[in-house]
Amino acid sequence: MEKAIDFVASLSLGPGQARVFLLGDMLELGDSEVADHARMGELAAAVPGAVCIFCGPLMQHAYEAARKCAPDGAFFAVPATDDAAMEAAAALIREQASAGDIILVKASRGMALERVGA
Repeated sequence: MEKAIDFVASLSLGPGQARVFLLGDMLELGDSEVADHARMGELAAAVPGAVCIFCGPLMQHAYEAARKCAPDGAFFAVPATDDAAMEAAAALIREQASAGDIILVKASRGMALERVGA
């Protein structure tokens, strides 16, 4: 996930373009899961002007870390993983993203984030 965030951060934006991160839980990290998720929030918060949507209970650590790093950032939390939560994430993308924006969707396969686009 870190490499994906770094890659999207390195891309040049055209006029009116934005970066939108839809980040979901990274499963099976073991004892470091809280710290690893918080680190992803810090990385995402460091990308100027990025909109970040954090999905899942573990990504709430990322959301909290992002808010600490950039209190005025555009950060959104979707703490659940059920179909209603994925619809909430989809609604946030529709509200926050525009045609031509760069959208990164990244999570463990077990999160089934493809439901956001369904």
